[in-house]
Amino acid sequence: SAMQNAGRTADKVRTIKKVPSVGILSLRVPMMFGGTSYPEYQTFASRNAAGISKLRRALSANPVTRQALAKRGIPVGIVAGVRVSSNGSLRIYVLD
Repeated sequence: SAMQNAGRTADKVRTIKKVPSVGILSLRVPMMFGGTSYPEYQTFASRNAAGISKLRRALSANPVTRQALAKRGIPVGIVAGVRVSSNGSLRIYVLD
């Protein structure tokens, strides 16, 4: 999952030079088909806190990703995971 891989994704985030698009997925919204609940996501995030913290630092340190998040009004502090596509597009998972 994006939360489990947050620490590894941080290394990739540091190298992003361009973010053509950003998709945002709130983990507060109930997932269809009996998906994971918000409290379960919170528990999962606390178990992966070190990796998520590393990811947040990488997003803040890279001016390109920092600007992409700011443009969309996404505080780095609510990011729980990111998927990076081959062209640099981001899918951001937020615990808001």
